[in-house]
Amino acid sequence: MKLIHKHIKVSSQVNLYQMLNFLLENWKYQQDNAPIHSSNSTNNWLQVKNVETLKWPAKSPDLNPIKNLWCDLARRVYANQWETFYIINRAEIYYRRRMV
Repeated sequence: MKLIHKHIKVSSQVNLYQMLNFLLENWKYQQDNAPIHSSNSTNNWLQVKNVETLKWPAKSPDLNPIKNLWCDLARRVYANQWETFYIINRAEIYYRRRMV
């Protein structure tokens, strides 16, 4: 049994299997046009699975909300001087839980 087909990047295959765990009914999937998301194998898989997708506007990196969340988290954690890695780690967990 061949898991990775010829001429398909491993990262695209891994991406497809990961998506299986997160797709829910009545959700739309928005890709950011990264090569892993826009490969032929990924697009074909999305069509076969009837996953409705939203188009990502060209040259619009600010639409990626997770990047804004990571920046906000970093600002909160590093706003203080921490003495140990353990305390930094605890602060990161504390602030992350409050962001949800």
